[in-house]
Amino acid sequence: MNIKLLFGMAITAAIFTIGCTSAPIKISETSDPQPLGYGKTYTLQNSSAVVTIAPEIGRIIHFGFVGDKNLIWLKDRGELAKEKVVGTEWLNWGGDKVWPAQQSEWSFIYGGGDWPPKTKLDGHLFRVIKSTAQKLVIESPLDDALHVRLRRTLTLDATRPHLTIENTITRNSASPWPVHIWSVTQSILPNYTLLGIDRDAPDRESRPFSNLWDSPLPEANAKLLNSALRFSLDENLSIAKAGTIGNWCAGVYDDVIFLQESDSPPDGCYPDGANVEVFIFNQYTELELLSPSIHLQKGENISSTTVWSLIKTEAKATTEENLKLIEGLNSAEGL
Repeated sequence: MNIKLLFGMAITAAIFTIGCTSAPIKISETSDPQPLGYGKTYTLQNSSAVVTIAPEIGRIIHFGFVGDKNLIWLKDRGELAKEKVVGTEWLNWGGDKVWPAQQSEWSFIYGGGDWPPKTKLDGHLFRVIKSTAQKLVIESPLDDALHVRLRRTLTLDATRPHLTIENTITRNSASPWPVHIWSVTQSILPNYTLLGIDRDAPDRESRPFSNLWDSPLPEANAKLLNSALRFSLDENLSIAKAGTIGNWCAGVYDDVIFLQESDSPPDGCYPDGANVEVFIFNQYTELELLSPSIHLQKGENISSTTVWSLIKTEAKATTEENLKLIEGLNSAEGL
């Protein structure tokens, strides 16, 4: 049985159709060109964008325009080396990863509190299943607490800065625990972030967004727009997290918007009350997309598709103008 989230399939189909008549994408293998510890990496590149994946930890570690900055935050080489030497329990490599369960349940599933995460779906050696000119498919080891594996299929568009990521979690044997696909992308600090709000979101009028941190969230840092939440830090706010029911989030920089779109439905089971979340503090930002939380029987799986896009902008562009750029891309892609 395949429990499939279908919202993003139209996007994927469109990307493959475009790719059939375009110049081929190149894929290359390199040996640890990134900060310490990533091992052999795989790079997908077209005329506009570059993506680098590190299967040895199951993470995406580079995404950006060709010849431009990496929008993915990575841990400083020296700090990571020190942590490895002293045997730090969990290494914050940076990059994009998937966690399979709600954080409030980690202590029950894995033991030892709700931090750090102990899942085998992150930070462990993934097997390369398929490597072609257009895509890379990798698969995690078995998470022996949840009895699941993660398969990640990454496809870069033939010419445009669009990366499609299909994450699939499959249950190997019976387990009492539900799972979800929680993708977490650590990105370099943007000027601000935007979280989409679905027009069909439950409680849209009474609760358009959630404060997911313990401390108060000033209105100046969480500005509600017509179809999105503008979420940012300032000198009075050093750490915060917010969430919405929607299908996209974005980091806005002086010259580029890093957009992530999801196929998660607005009426799913989301224990946080949100399927789009952003965590911000003074080192990096996390763009987070969540699938519904469901209980899988043995042999069942859940899949979620996300699409990453780069949109050119200008430093002088207003929040409303950048929101129009995002909504214009969504409309063009048929979202």
